[in-house]
Amino acid sequence: MSLETVCPACHGRQFRKFAEKGAFWFLRCKTCGLLALDPIPSEAQIADHYKAKFDSGNYSAIRAFASEYASIYRSYVHWMEKFLPLRQARTLDIGCFTGDLLGFLIEEAGADAYGVELQDEAAAIAEARFPGRVFRHNIDYPSDSLREGSFDAITMMGLIEHVQKPDALLSRVRALLKPGGWVFLQTPNASSVVASISRRYWPPLAPVEHLHLFSERAIIATLERSGFEVRTIRAHVKKLPIAYVYEMLKHFGPEWRRVVGPIYAVLPARVRKLSAPFYAGEMLVAARARPDYDKPSPRNDRVVGT
Repeated sequence: MSLETVCPACHGRQFRKFAEKGAFWFLRCKTCGLLALDPIPSEAQIADHYKAKFDSGNYSAIRAFASEYASIYRSYVHWMEKFLPLRQARTLDIGCFTGDLLGFLIEEAGADAYGVELQDEAAAIAEARFPGRVFRHNIDYPSDSLREGSFDAITMMGLIEHVQKPDALLSRVRALLKPGGWVFLQTPNASSVVASISRRYWPPLAPVEHLHLFSERAIIATLERSGFEVRTIRAHVKKLPIAYVYEMLKHFGPEWRRVVGPIYAVLPARVRKLSAPFYAGEMLVAARARPDYDKPSPRNDRVVGT
């Protein structure tokens, strides 16, 4: 990406430098507020990054706190059920990781749920938990398992900020959904109060992990351009263990970790295990596929996810 690159959200062409992070810059679109990493890493760089993070980074922390994080996945299911009945609904979780959300969709909501995961180590765990329901191939490639117009709902929780071409991803998601189908997103909100106050110290500003960070205006523009009608955007407050949040600050917001470190050091172990509401400037987005959408001409963009 460069200062002359077309914004994947609003198709504007004016960017300004926002925050320097190591060898990268985050650029802000002057029109819609999208934050985009520059340069965009190669597929090899991205693959190496996630391999390392799974073994000893933030993804190992997610696995270590899986039982405590379960309430978040349950809250996703309850939120989705406000928009459509999930029992027997055919759903697809893109970036399903080790399959925790799949478990709640299948076992608690009664959905006919499937997942896509490109990270080999995570996919192997999810496949073992739900045989025949987890696919490792990129969704942009046709397959019998991922037929166009075959899903009632598609979930992408903490995914769209990771992909190289988010507009191509959403266009493909629109094609996979049945008429009137739903897409549910969870992603950082670059227009949130937390992001505005924190600026260059906002924790989601984390290369190579995050490539595109959407403002509300940017996510609406991208969804509408891809054939969706946005029904709701809401702040996403998570109830998380204090120990988990402190561990994640090692990977997202190390500056904040240095600030709170002395306080955390004197907390009793029992207090560190307690859960509390946290808001890091994230949003939940529900959008419905428009029936009057004219499908664009086929494109060669390859969708790359986590």
